[in-house]
Amino acid sequence: MLKALLFITLFFGSVMTEANNSSPELQSSEKFNWFNIQSECYIEQGRIAFCQACNPSFRPIFCRGRIEGRTYYGSWLNAHGAQWVQPGQCMTGQVYARNPIYDPLVHAYADINCRY
Repeated sequence: MLKALLFITLFFGSVMTEANNSSPELQSSEKFNWFNIQSECYIEQGRIAFCQACNPSFRPIFCRGRIEGRTYYGSWLNAHGAQWVQPGQCMTGQVYARNPIYDPLVHAYADINCRY
């Protein structure tokens, strides 16, 4: 009985060790879980750019994203963020022009990646 118990312990211990050693494989497949969400950006009077991305699924998703805005004279403005988005809800982000009278925002883009 003791030999059988020892064998079972050693056998399951080796299986668990092999499972723990295979974690890089799980991590490599984990990065493919991220997917892009469509976002909409609009610029208000060259002062501020609002970008919004909504959760179209029936499950909460964790999203992280980057908003880029470009001004008339070529300056780039960046904003980063991450949050949980509930079903049917939206996440928003903004970038502000430093001097909207002389160098207004002319372009805004958001890249939002999410996962369940």
